[in-house]
This record gives sequence, structure tokens and C-alpha cells, in this order.
Amino acid sequence: GSGSGSGNKSKAKAKVEQIQAKKKADRRVMDEIWAIIAIAIGVFLIIATLTNGAGEFGAIIGTVLKGILGHVAYVFPFYIILYGVLLFAKKTVHISIKSAALVFVLLVMLTIINSVRFVPAVSPEFSWELVKSYYASGVELQSGGFIGMICASMLIKWFGKMGCWIFAVVMIL
Repeated sequence: GSGSGSGNKSKAKAKVEQIQAKKKADRRVMDEIWAIIAIAIGVFLIIATLTNGAGEFGAIIGTVLKGILGHVAYVFPFYIILYGVLLFAKKTVHISIKSAALVFVLLVMLTIINSVRFVPAVSPEFSWELVKSYYASGVELQSGGFIGMICASMLIKWFGKMGCWIFAVVMIL
């Protein structure tokens, strides 16, 4: 009797290991697909932000990225490509809500660091006109884009310029 019980346990364990191996292989295939997609998107965004070679859609995307991120719009595509390469080489975490949130926080902090130099000494009161002006100046690369400018303005109001820099750098680290 006891020999057959341990035989069933080892069969069950082997089945579980087989299922886990299949899940791991499936996740690897998905990672490779996402890596290729990330690299392709990054290349398209480089063309969209740095050249006129991405057509009308690319021009719109490039303009929107500059309006939102300012100069960081030029860094963002390279970051996406780097992530795709690292994902393909199994050197980074899988794409998840957590990793996407971390990328978003990193981008916001970079835009804040870029925006500090553009924030006026006395920040105007928040309004939709202000957001539109920050977006427009971001498109012209005369500000840090509306996300960076709004966040930097608030942080400078609370902590001063040096406090804003320190906050952003610490958040990135």
C-alpha cells in the first residue's frame, strides 16, 4: 500500500512541475512579443519626435509627447527601446501594472527636473489657460511640458527649487 501512495504523489508533483514549466514558457513568449512591440514603438517614437518621417500620425504623436513631456519626449523613446531590449534579454521584470506605474513615476520625475528651470519665480494660480500655455510652450520646447510644469510649480511652491530637485532625484532613486 504505501508504495503506490508515494507513486501518485510523485506523478502529481511531476504534473505540477510540467504545468509550471509550460506557464513559464508561455510567459517567456509573451515577454518576447512585448519586447518586440516595445522596441518597435520606441523606434516609431524616435522617428515621430526627431524627424518628419512618421507621417501625419507620427507628427501628432511627436507634438503631443513634447506638449506633455517637454524635452523628456526625446528621452522617452530610448527608454522604451532599452526596456524592450532588457525584457528580451531577460534582464528586467515582466510588464505589469506595477512596472508601468514605476515607469510613469520616473517620467514625471524627469519632467520635473527638466521643468524646474522654466518655472517662474512666482508661480501663477492654476487654471486651464495655464495648462494650455504649458502644453503649447512644451511643444516649442520652451517649458518642461504641462505635466512637468504643473508638478514642478507645486513642488517649488511647497519646498523651493532645491527641495524640488532633491524630491525628484530621491524619487528616481
